[in-house]
Amino acid sequence: MSTLAVSVVGGWSPSRRFLIAVAVAACTVLAALSLPSASPRTVPAVHAAVLPVAAVGPVSAAVGRVDRAYWVHGTRATNPVQNLRIGFSPAGVSVRNGAGSVALSLIGFGRSGAVRQVGHVTPLARANRVLYAFPGIRAWYANGPAGLEQGFDVARAPSGDSGRLVFSMALAGSLRARMAGDSVMLGGSLRYTGLVAVDARGRRLPASMQLRGDRLALTVDDRGARYPLRVDPFVQAAELTASSPSTQIALGYSSAISGSTIVVGAPAATVGAAASQGDVLVFTEPSSGWASTSTAAVLTASDGAAHDSLGFSVAIDGTTIVAGAPAHNGVGAAYVYTEPSNGTWTSATQTAELTPTGAQNGYLPVAVSGSTIAIGRGFQAGSHSQQGAVDVFVKPAGAWANSSTPAVLTAADGVAQSVLGVTVAISPSTVSPTTIAAGAQTGGGSGSAVYVFSQPSGGWATTSTPSAELQVGTSSIFGGEPQLADSGSTIAVGNATATVGSNAQQGNVSIFSEPTTGWANAPSPSATLTAASGGAGDDMGFTVSASGTTIVAGAPSAGSGQGAVYVFDQPATGWATTGTPAQVLTNSPAGPAGELGYSVGISGGTVIAGTRAHDLGEFVFDIPGSGGGGGAGGAGATAPPVATTRPVVSGTAKAGHTLSCSPGSWSNSPTRYAYQWSRDGTPILGATNATYKVQKSDEQLMLACTVTASNAKGAGPAAASARKIVPVPKVKGCPSATGSLSGVKLGLVKLGMTRAAAHKAFKHSSNRGEKYEDFFCLTPIGIRVGYGSAAVPKRFRDKVIWASTSSAYYTVKGVRAGATVTAAAKTLTLSRPFKVGRNTWYFAPEADTNAIFKVRGGVIEEIGIALKSRTSTPAAKRKFLKSFS
Repeated sequence: MSTLAVSVVGGWSPSRRFLIAVAVAACTVLAALSLPSASPRTVPAVHAAVLPVAAVGPVSAAVGRVDRAYWVHGTRATNPVQNLRIGFSPAGVSVRNGAGSVALSLIGFGRSGAVRQVGHVTPLARANRVLYAFPGIRAWYANGPAGLEQGFDVARAPSGDSGRLVFSMALAGSLRARMAGDSVMLGGSLRYTGLVAVDARGRRLPASMQLRGDRLALTVDDRGARYPLRVDPFVQAAELTASSPSTQIALGYSSAISGSTIVVGAPAATVGAAASQGDVLVFTEPSSGWASTSTAAVLTASDGAAHDSLGFSVAIDGTTIVAGAPAHNGVGAAYVYTEPSNGTWTSATQTAELTPTGAQNGYLPVAVSGSTIAIGRGFQAGSHSQQGAVDVFVKPAGAWANSSTPAVLTAADGVAQSVLGVTVAISPSTVSPTTIAAGAQTGGGSGSAVYVFSQPSGGWATTSTPSAELQVGTSSIFGGEPQLADSGSTIAVGNATATVGSNAQQGNVSIFSEPTTGWANAPSPSATLTAASGGAGDDMGFTVSASGTTIVAGAPSAGSGQGAVYVFDQPATGWATTGTPAQVLTNSPAGPAGELGYSVGISGGTVIAGTRAHDLGEFVFDIPGSGGGGGAGGAGATAPPVATTRPVVSGTAKAGHTLSCSPGSWSNSPTRYAYQWSRDGTPILGATNATYKVQKSDEQLMLACTVTASNAKGAGPAAASARKIVPVPKVKGCPSATGSLSGVKLGLVKLGMTRAAAHKAFKHSSNRGEKYEDFFCLTPIGIRVGYGSAAVPKRFRDKVIWASTSSAYYTVKGVRAGATVTAAAKTLTLSRPFKVGRNTWYFAPEADTNAIFKVRGGVIEEIGIALKSRTSTPAAKRKFLKSFS
């Protein structure tokens, strides 16, 4: 079972919860403050925005590329959401809003002590981007809903043997600059903060900023860095007003994340001539991290119409995306999208359309987990009772298909205005059997409730008998958004209307623990979390999220509307009633009436907290503790932690299984642990949690976990676990490990053999057939095979024209998957790179074939062979790659 976080709030209404736009970035974004007030949004937010810190820049820039409102015309541009007027000249960029103006100019670059002046260059504009091409460095700007993003790309290390990289910038304008901690405040309108520098491997580099008069210096320690580098500061708005709905597409109305894929709903987007038909944007993290530019795929509805509001709610699990369109045909619909077999999301219409069993006048919440999709029908148009229900659709054998015949979940004890299904959540696909949780404003008792439905042994079926009903407080107003995390057997329910002591509506969080025999009715929680430092009207529990054994609760009304987020760690003995959170997170410097905690999310040791007063702006906090009761200890530490026993990796080292890293023992009371998994000594990009799911590409390689502990005195030296090898499974029918790849054969596959012959050769292995592509032997480490389609001459049709593998067993002249392109170029004659989707491809001529290499982030992911006659020219190579990448 997984942790379920549910939020219960008082006085919920469509006017209470306004649009929260997605906003987290690790790039420069110039965004306006103290702007003239615009028309407020009047529709409730659907999901808390939970995005990686560096994602909002690429997301915003990608939206600006398709929305001409952000394009540069000549030397000028406007930003309708931020109310900015922007000018570009050879000297730099100027930005003006209602509070004043600021001008930024790059005037020098180099190593400390040897900074060279850069002259003026003519800016080059295309769509929403402007480029300044200085010698050895490129400065660029991208206009989008989040503001004006700025960045620097450095192709190679500047001359000089020592000293940090320095970017010297001149500031001018009416907004006075001053340092505020590690940020630069520009008047009362803008804050320049969040400096991030990333090398070609996606590794974060130490960076800082200094202000002296009207000169701003950004410094980066590039020791050990692999070039090229990208440097992105972040100018953050301290306060933003809502923009008019007519000037924005409601980007971030809903959002969801799964692995390295982000889904963002834009329900107010115009599609063709259809206003507010809505669409969904899909962003995939580049191999070099979110700080690099990403391109959005746009998902639409083939039968969409004006005001359908597709994207009002979104959900994702692995390769399946679900998006709600609450106004479609007056009933609503949930559209299902499936990632293409090549692993790259592209703009497309739906795979299937699911129709709920009752008309809607709410926001049609959706959830997906594995082969199950749930649609909430809390608000039913045409029914004054509004008892509510949840529709459950199960994926047919093979693929999702159009359907209007779901299983319907209701509660027999539901009463008028129950609004069952105002929010829905499904346990992760790793949990079996599946559990669906549904929030209701009123349960069979006297207060709000969460109904828990467990999947029967025969599969989902219509029922009015939940497995359990969990009673929450005495309030009859429910407006929360249940969220299932991926660990633990706990349901956490936020109740913002709860009275704590004599403090009305201070709010609390109720904890329900699953009994060993399964979920059962619970008239009261097993523990209650409060904040002893809280006060009346704080609304703690307005939003709740959980990760592992850590729960965070938003209190958006705390501090006269500034807001706060409370972090609770589960004690080693289990959850217990407490008024002492491990941490209290606030926005510093404080923003006026920002309502921090209006949305919250947690992943590992990072908390993301949204505010209603910020458009495309959320705050990111690193929290102490490893999710095991670490609490807020370490305040009295006299030195950083030092490892006394090394970390230990446990679990089965097998593809598809999850390894866990225990931090070992440390001195000096650590308050936080940071994790980094490595493969054969090389850090794995993005693998920074205490757990790691073993990949096929890890087979035959060594995995290890490095832990860095910190406390109030700082971080101690890192400690590494023993290395754990991932064996290659033996599957009958898979190719033997020859250790080399040459000629026209790759294992059992030979170029030119028919598809039938290939299947015969692999008859004892697992395979997945696609229209013109097969995956053999525990894909993807086995062999990927492409066949000639109807687009090629008849002699090539239905025959193998390429084969590739990510297995480290095979090499081409000593080059194997996992090697860098730089190393490969020393022994192979590589073609120019071909960029297709997220991947870069290279060819190398062989005697009978062309060797082929798939590369991401400068590292070879696959090696293979391709029919030389189909890849003889650059044009033929590109056409060939588009068919199989």
